[in-house]
This record gives sequence, structure tokens and C-alpha cells, in this order.
Amino acid sequence: MILVVDDEVDVCELMADYLQGEGYKVKTAFSVPKALKLIKENQFEAVVCDLVIQSGKGESVLNYLRKKGSGHEKIPCLLVSGKKGPDEVDMGEHEAFLSKPFCEEEFMTAFSKLKSSPKKLDRKEAQDKGSKVHPDLIKILGS
Repeated sequence: MILVVDDEVDVCELMADYLQGEGYKVKTAFSVPKALKLIKENQFEAVVCDLVIQSGKGESVLNYLRKKGSGHEKIPCLLVSGKKGPDEVDMGEHEAFLSKPFCEEEFMTAFSKLKSSPKKLDRKEAQDKGSKVHPDLIKILGS
């Protein structure tokens, strides 16, 4: 299931329609509080979030997702904005950016890249898979 967050109802529903047309199940939120409530109640495969929302900043949704211990740290997030650029956002390893306005093809291309990017292994997963962590990195990160 995919969460789409945008306070412009028409834009939110349009992005949801694009995703549903590709067979995804979608939930929508038109406010930051509603988005956070849905994230707490559901397990999403990905989140599409506008960065400029009247009820709060879209970065609040991203910050909640990336909060250590939230259980949502690795959910990929496509950030969209007509007022901000990717250089104005603290982009993490699980984020992608798309400028508004966009067409269906641009949206689906950005979303497909987000969904197909290989997941990066955390240090514990890498050790479990037999990968060696460089000793200097172990000193920096701890055991």
C-alpha cells in the first residue's frame, strides 16, 4: 500500500489515480496530522509527500519516517514540491524528488526508480550476509 500526502486535493487524487492505474493500493492524506495518523496505523511500501502543506511541513512526515525506532526508517519516500528544490531538502538514502508540475509519465518514472532502487544494507544486515565492515568504520560506529 502507498501513502500519498498533499493538501491540494486534486493533485493528491491525481497521484493516487496514477498509482492505482498501475495496480497499487493507495491511501491519501490531505494534512500532516492525517498522514502521521495513517503511518502509525498502517504499514506502507512507499510514501509520496508534498513538501509544502498548509497544515504543517511535509518534512514533518519525512522526519517521522526517519526517526530512529519508528519502524518506518527504510520506507522509500518520493518528495514532490512546486516551491522547493531537491537542494533545499535534506535528502536521505531512501528519498527521491520530483518538481511540480509533472505529467503522469514523469511521476511514474520517478516512483518506479524509487521502488526499484536497491535497498542499502545496514551494518548488522551486512555482517549477517558475510560482508566485512572496514575496521575504521567499526571504530566510528561502534561494535
